Amino acid sequence: MTSNIVENLNSCLRHARKLPICSVVEFVRDMLQRWFVERRDDAARSNSFLTEWATALVNKCTGDAECMQVKPIGNFNYQVMDGQRGYVVDLSLRSCTCRRFDLDLLPCAHAIAAVRYYHYHHRSWIYHLVRMILIFFLCRRRAKQSVASICADYYKVDTLMQMYAGRVCPVGDPDDWDCPERVREKLVNPPVIHIPAGRPKSRRIPSGAERRPRRQQRCSNCQDVGHNHVNCKGSTPLPVVMNEQD
Repeated sequence: MTSNIVENLNSCLRHARKLPICSVVEFVRDMLQRWFVERRDDAARSNSFLTEWATALVNKCTGDAECMQVKPIGNFNYQVMDGQRGYVVDLSLRSCTCRRFDLDLLPCAHAIAAVRYYHYHHRSWIYHLVRMILIFFLCRRRAKQSVASICADYYKVDTLMQMYAGRVCPVGDPDDWDCPERVREKLVNPPVIHIPAGRPKSRRIPSGAERRPRRQQRCSNCQDVGHNHVNCKGSTPLPVVMNEQD
């Protein structure tokens, strides 16, 4: 079994694998250079606290949290009713009994409902009046900041900027390299390999878990599986004879 990252890189290198090894290395370097620049620019243009993927998931959970009922238990503990089922959210530990908040480190709909309840009930009535009349859009932004504060750093734009802050520079022309003379004098011959007859395979071999089960053959005579009508041992149905009308 291989991971999705390896499968994605394997798909990107399907054409470059036929090139010589030096050309393959240069192709990978150029591809990484382009990826770093594109992702760094996308993160710089983002106006959100979270990445695009995490923002879409949080927005979906925010919509699901609209119809949930929240009951306080302690300072940071809440019981969230999702239909007929109840979940316990601990904002201090960033935990929920649905286990999604604990495993993904991204707030689930129950945690978002608890965060909204916490920020709403810890304000005075004057704040709520001003919130509804004058600065509604600022409070929505503050609520987004509160949700982003309980997310792991892996989903934040600042972390994405730090990940792609490095630069992948070209290696330059080989004639300009500072290579010792003893290394230049060495002659490296290609390995002796045996090339089998036929066209070389370009498709990867799937693992056992990826192989689809073969379709079973069905007999057109007896309708059983495992054989065809040629080696069928069942009784052959009699042909239907149509009565000819005079």
